[in-house]
Amino acid sequence: LMKILATFLYQMFSSSLIFAVLTLILFYLFLAIRGLELAVSFIQGYVFVNLVCSYIREAIEFH
Repeated sequence: LMKILATFLYQMFSSSLIFAVLTLILFYLFLAIRGLELAVSFIQGYVFVNLVCSYIREAIEFH
């Protein structure tokens, strides 16, 4: 999806000046979406590591 959006933005940017200005706005939206995806990935990794650590700790302590 990101490759498709990037290609679309590149084609719009090279077409005309009016589209170039619009493309800059869309580019910042593209960066915001990419940053949100990165933040969600880090949160998922953090939750996964915490769950695994707590399950391992409980398995070791109670046996």
